[in-house]
Amino acid sequence: MKTIKNSTDIGKLSPLLTGIISGVLFGVVMSVILGVIYYFTPIKENLLPAMSLLIVVLSTFWAGKTAASMTGSKGLILGVGIGVLFFLLILIVSMVLGYTLSIATSLKKLLFCLVGGALGGIFGVTK
Repeated sequence: MKTIKNSTDIGKLSPLLTGIISGVLFGVVMSVILGVIYYFTPIKENLLPAMSLLIVVLSTFWAGKTAASMTGSKGLILGVGIGVLFFLLILIVSMVLGYTLSIATSLKKLLFCLVGGALGGIFGVTK
């Protein structure tokens, strides 16, 4: 088993975890920005589902890019892995908060998470 010699080794051990954390933080910041925009502007709330989905895609893209840039290779695989983990995180949070997702909605979110993560992984490797 590999031991951690110093604090800089932590990031090297888990690019997936680092990517997920950065993606979640990115999503939280974007959600706050979107909330402020909705509060202070006359934008109609019927755009909220599309904007939320855009935040999910951008967050998974950022997470995939972060993870792939840490490793420098296997960007597509890392990105797809990030997409699956991000989708599972969304599913768990939705269940804990009591939201019900239809199969169609779940599949749509999964597809967007996979595409966002995969593209982020590809871009993360190509720098």
